[in-house]
Amino acid sequence: GNQHHSVGQCDQGRRRFLRAVGDLRVKITVIMPSRGRATQMVTALHSFKNQESKKHEVVYGVACDADDPETIGTCEILKARLPLCHHVLDRTPSLGGRVNMLAEFMPADVYCSVADDTLCMTQDWDEKIADAYALNDSGVWWWHNHYPEPVLYAIVSEKWRAAAGQIFTE
Repeated sequence: GNQHHSVGQCDQGRRRFLRAVGDLRVKITVIMPSRGRATQMVTALHSFKNQESKKHEVVYGVACDADDPETIGTCEILKARLPLCHHVLDRTPSLGGRVNMLAEFMPADVYCSVADDTLCMTQDWDEKIADAYALNDSGVWWWHNHYPEPVLYAIVSEKWRAAAGQIFTE
């Protein structure tokens, strides 16, 4: 008999096929609020850039405070080396609010929120995210550090962000 599939099932099958043949390019926005730690921010951004597979479109967004000229100036310099966008804003009550603003300004398939002192040690980290996205394009995933005090960082699909209206509550 005839089988009927929803559009979502067809899209999911297409994503899995494209991923299997290596043609699924996922747009990933890495969002990093930063204040007063320009050197750590540079190290963190380069650690992510250096561990990319280069198979996906990865852009970086830094949220800077208006009264932090060192971070703002460093971002201006970094733009020559990285696909970087920075937003200069008055201080907001929460870092989550900053992440939400950058996600709206820098649309992607997937958003990763990280701290400015995070070092990425996972080679081809973007491939791992693309694999998860190929299986579920409306998912939320987590990555963690390897420090004695574990920290979880959110990885959120655009479909999830759009349905929830934000990544983090204010």
